[in-house]
Amino acid sequence: MTDSEKLDYLVNKFDWIAQEIITLKEDVGTLKQKMAVLEQQVANLRMYQENVLEPGLKRVAEGHLDLNRKLIEALKTSEEEEMLYLRVNVLECDMVRVKEKLALA
Repeated sequence: MTDSEKLDYLVNKFDWIAQEIITLKEDVGTLKQKMAVLEQQVANLRMYQENVLEPGLKRVAEGHLDLNRKLIEALKTSEEEEMLYLRVNVLECDMVRVKEKLALA
């Protein structure tokens, strides 16, 4: 290979490398633009989450707590109600025995 051929080869190689660098710069520029769009979308999502979703979830959670408290209150029976239930149960059993004795007599 002559010096002229070597020089032509190197010039062609340099042109190819320069073209690759230009292509890479264009690709990086495109990626930067896309990244900026993504960053803006993430910021918008964060604001939506903070301003819309979180307050809504808090309201739902508060409502759930209120319902839970009401359910617990509804399920609670007072000591007096419990005593009345026991007395009625005892009286029912006594009535069954009285009826059985009357039926035998």
